Amino acid sequence: MRDHAPGSAVVGVDLSHESLRRAHEAERRARLVQGDNLALPVRSGAADLVISRGVIMTTSEPRDALAELVRVLRAEGRLFVRIYSRRHPYRWVFRLCGPVCRAVATLRGGMAILAVTVFPVFLFLVELAFLFLRGRFTRIPVGVGWSLFADQLLTPHNSFHTAEEIIAWAATEGCHAVAHQTVTLGQQIEFLFVKDAG
Repeated sequence: MRDHAPGSAVVGVDLSHESLRRAHEAERRARLVQGDNLALPVRSGAADLVISRGVIMTTSEPRDALAELVRVLRAEGRLFVRIYSRRHPYRWVFRLCGPVCRAVATLRGGMAILAVTVFPVFLFLVELAFLFLRGRFTRIPVGVGWSLFADQLLTPHNSFHTAEEIIAWAATEGCHAVAHQTVTLGQQIEFLFVKDAG
């Protein structure tokens, strides 16, 4: 990103120290800080661009998380947000299968049980979706597939929203949508907002 905006400062914020460690290995030029999405360690109006891809819906208060992203954005700055769609069947998969998978994961040997029972089915279905999307079979590495499985079913909290709802929240915070679209077979919605001047 810095290559497209020479002289800019890139700051990454994550709650997880492990995620920050891995990000530092991949991108040493960015400043990485540990912080909560509901209380970002960034001063108000400091950012020209804020990117929040699949984060606010994993917080306990997604509306407050969106307000916090807007707070750190300068007037006329841009905000990119991606959330889960309330209208996609994944909502019911998460609500019905997620609690069972998370309960099994807490048992002694639970992760191993999931790895040999639920995970292979999950991975097959994801590869089937890629076949449908790309018209050819794509082998997903087991490590990548497991990360996706954990993200989709072991995350303790996910919220689901409509485009209209997120656009209304942003408007309340002083941002207007300039574009939005569904992605990942309609599972997620991405938005580009601009913060109003003044």
